[in-house]
Amino acid sequence: MLQADEPDVLPLWFTDAERGWIARTVDPELAELAPLGERALARLAIAPGSADIVLVAPRAPELPLARRYAAVAARPLVIADAATLGVALGGRRPRSVTWFPSLDETDLAGSLVALRGAFAARLGHAPALGALTAETVAQLTWLLVKQLLPRDPREATLTFASTSETSERPSSSLAVLGTDHKVAEVVRRLHGAAGTLLINSHSRPHCGILRVADGPVGLCGLASGGAGGRCIDGSACYFGEAPRVVMQDLRAPRVLFNGCSTANIGGRRADYLPRAAMVSHAALRSQARELVGNVRLVLSDEVDLDWFLAGSALGYPPAQGVELIEAARRASGREVLASALYFGDAANPAWPAEGVSQGEVVIDDDGAAVRWASLDRVLVARVDGRRWAELAAADRLHVSGERPSHVIVAVIPDPWGDRSLVLALPRGEHARGGERAGALTLRLRPLAEPIDRALGETLERAVEHVRWLEALPSFATVLAGASRRLEAELVQLRRIASSRMNLLMLRELLDQVWLDEVRAACRFDDAIIDEALVRSRQSWDVVVEYAHRLHAVPSATASTCDGCGSFATAVDYTDHASVGIERTITGCGHCGVVADMPVCALRVRILSDDLTYAADRVTGRVEITNEDDRPRRVALGVAIAMGGELLPASVARTTVILDGGSASTFAFQLLPAAPLTQFLALRAFLASEGAFGVAATSILFRPNRIA
Repeated sequence: MLQADEPDVLPLWFTDAERGWIARTVDPELAELAPLGERALARLAIAPGSADIVLVAPRAPELPLARRYAAVAARPLVIADAATLGVALGGRRPRSVTWFPSLDETDLAGSLVALRGAFAARLGHAPALGALTAETVAQLTWLLVKQLLPRDPREATLTFASTSETSERPSSSLAVLGTDHKVAEVVRRLHGAAGTLLINSHSRPHCGILRVADGPVGLCGLASGGAGGRCIDGSACYFGEAPRVVMQDLRAPRVLFNGCSTANIGGRRADYLPRAAMVSHAALRSQARELVGNVRLVLSDEVDLDWFLAGSALGYPPAQGVELIEAARRASGREVLASALYFGDAANPAWPAEGVSQGEVVIDDDGAAVRWASLDRVLVARVDGRRWAELAAADRLHVSGERPSHVIVAVIPDPWGDRSLVLALPRGEHARGGERAGALTLRLRPLAEPIDRALGETLERAVEHVRWLEALPSFATVLAGASRRLEAELVQLRRIASSRMNLLMLRELLDQVWLDEVRAACRFDDAIIDEALVRSRQSWDVVVEYAHRLHAVPSATASTCDGCGSFATAVDYTDHASVGIERTITGCGHCGVVADMPVCALRVRILSDDLTYAADRVTGRVEITNEDDRPRRVALGVAIAMGGELLPASVARTTVILDGGSASTFAFQLLPAAPLTQFLALRAFLASEGAFGVAATSILFRPNRIA
């Protein structure tokens, strides 16, 4: 029972059977206390401050403990929930808030967003927030006592576990575990980590999955540790009987577990997961006195750990460090609503940091220069003014530096001051030390116009055109799987264009991506022309293969035949299945179909005035016009329909690159292997960025007419 006349006494409730657990996870001397025994602390691990408050909801079961904790920590106590917070705060503008969520909480994600929103509505921002909670009131006393006990200086070591290859990051004093380690070693070292433990992995509320060299490592929230390969209620464990990390057996006093729902403490589905099985409760049952996790599903990334590590090196307490994670997620477009939560007293000091180098900043007329004298795992710098982060958010910041392919750079606003934070992460050869590493200097320069991220439209159209051709029997074999390959490249380039994870040389990168896009869009043009030329040796009419797919809209405007100059009609077609496919077929009463072209900015025609022919030779020129405002690569081929094989000296194929608004001609020479003696069609095929078209004219090859 809590005695009303002992406001400065914080209880520690445990049974005799739990003494061993208290000795290992809280304090060995406190584990020896007799019932109602006391131990006085000469000093507390947290410094009291009137700007730091304790917050608890009215009528909550943890209210008596929150009141006692506030008194011991010399903090004002505010009794309110999100709905009544504004009135309860009065004129206070707290620097930090140590929050007691309800022990019966079933929707911590919703409660966190509501609480932050209430603070923002009252103060304009959410202050640094730390949560203190547990499975039971008794276990909550364990966590509260751990906040007050002095720190052990030997806790300064740091272990970093993620799914990246450790060879891709610089060596430093911190221990790094990744995909090039094996299960047994990872389990041993995570259990043995005695300082700060940073983990980035896939997770569910009751277990995490860290994939390493020889399989997945389980991070188990169950008190049993999944013994015998059994999970909740005896169900089969995903990891079988393989070694795993048992969260409640961790030795690390500080744990950041960056995965989905690693800060979840309860749910509304009574048939689903018991509270005791959740990794958050398991970690707080261990020797951990502080924990950072995510209250819900989240688009987490290893860079979240880097930002937190950088913040620690800059002196940000963990309750403020999680705000750097949130700011980084917002800046990179991964999250908007809060998801990261710190468990611990909001006034706890910054975590020890290793593997971080702080840069020097020089502001000049052209922008800013950030220089790091030596490389480490994480490079960070503070630049005065939020304008740099605002420029980055508006795509108006150019960041340049040495070896751009080996450094990742991000810029975010400092949530706690009028500053911008620059993070640089060396990778690859630039990260491995030696003569090629050394110092690093980045230049930040404002841009007058935003960087253009509008990529993918060209390749998107190409995917549609190629997919349409794939459906035609004539091209089904030569283009098998082509549209899927292009679509995969489209996804990749748009991921690059939309990503805000790396700002270094972004404009130059996107210029290169644009060139890659155009090359990808044209990848199958040559194969299309080659197939058309081969098929034209025999009887082949591609219109027959797709005529049934098209919906015709005859034009009300007369056309002119390019071959003979006579009256011609144009019919616009749309595809019933692919609405983005539009074609125009032009027909002449004398020459037949003289053009079957996709609706695009390219035009092709056979110049009739230059055409000469005989039974053994056809020569002439094809004119190609680009009415687009950008260059186009065009593959061209000329064939005699049903003309058979051509002699090797023939010139039937070319590729041209046309500037926007320009035209070019291709001089062809077709030498049939066998003389031609009938009425045939001369066809000029065009392929550009997956679009396929044909222009044609008719020729009567008279017997015995030899050139």
